Amino acid sequence: MNQTIPTDNILTLVEAILKNRALPDGEGSTMKIMPGENAYGLITSPIGRGLWTAFGTLRSALAEMIAEHEKFHNCVLGPTGEHTCEKFSKRAGTLQERIQIIDDLRWQAMKEEHPASFDPRIKGTGLRDGWTFVALAPRRSQEPTEPNPSTIKLGNDALSRNLMSRIASIFQEPPPSSSIEGLPEVGDTEEVIGEVTDPRIQALFTLSQELRMSARKVLPTDMPWPENDRLENLDPAKMISWLRKQSENDAEAITVILNELRKATEVLQKLAWRAVRDTCLGDKDPQSIALRDGWKIALGEPEPEENPLEELFGGATIIRGMPGGSSLLEALLHR
Repeated sequence: MNQTIPTDNILTLVEAILKNRALPDGEGSTMKIMPGENAYGLITSPIGRGLWTAFGTLRSALAEMIAEHEKFHNCVLGPTGEHTCEKFSKRAGTLQERIQIIDDLRWQAMKEEHPASFDPRIKGTGLRDGWTFVALAPRRSQEPTEPNPSTIKLGNDALSRNLMSRIASIFQEPPPSSSIEGLPEVGDTEEVIGEVTDPRIQALFTLSQELRMSARKVLPTDMPWPENDRLENLDPAKMISWLRKQSENDAEAITVILNELRKATEVLQKLAWRAVRDTCLGDKDPQSIALRDGWKIALGEPEPEENPLEELFGGATIIRGMPGGSSLLEALLHR
């Protein structure tokens, strides 16, 4: 297996994969299709295949790192110098974070190639027999006897279902410098420790903002939108009150959309913030950082990226008749 894949910077890692120069085409999955799994088709995209192969290579690199560290524990003197447990923990933790980002991106890419897998009734997806993309059987019939009459839904042209092509374009053709709206000014007591000057990172943050604001195009206009139209600034109390007034079908459809947007936003945010740490801070490694106006990086608690709707929905897509999920949302749907 090719071990030249870059692992010390998420930007160079993702760029190498998206430009198809990190690894040769892998063999895919060695697992066989299991009972109850339905094949959607093959993964043919170089991006999807590259991300899958890179994930396996990175996992192997992490295993080798752990094995190397264990050798020092087996020595009489134990880990010393460059191989202290503290340094190992930091290196391994950072690599594990990059691996998780690649994992998120690979599933996003494969689902985008087969958008039917975005159906919220699907339990999960997987790769089998090389490059065959499969889904577990849905918890209820693929063809409901009573079609959902709600007109609130995402189409396959939605940004959340075309993220990888947008991310790939950022790395294929370096974008011009950009700006982002709504960032607070540097506080009087805040210390600026860096600046985001790489236009690729700027583009990832602006794409994340575009994604969060894209909900305006599909969600009801009478929803209690905040002044800046950003989903993460919705007032949970107002949202609960409003949801109670909606039909069950519309409440379910809105839940599905918000969950899909939340998950896609998380993928972008993880990538963008890891890129900031890998690229913009030099030897600094503060526990928490925040983005401020003018792309400045300040010490302090980062801006909350979690959508407050996760508090309402428990981060789970709820479909009526399914077990589990948020008790609050189920109370709303079964009121």
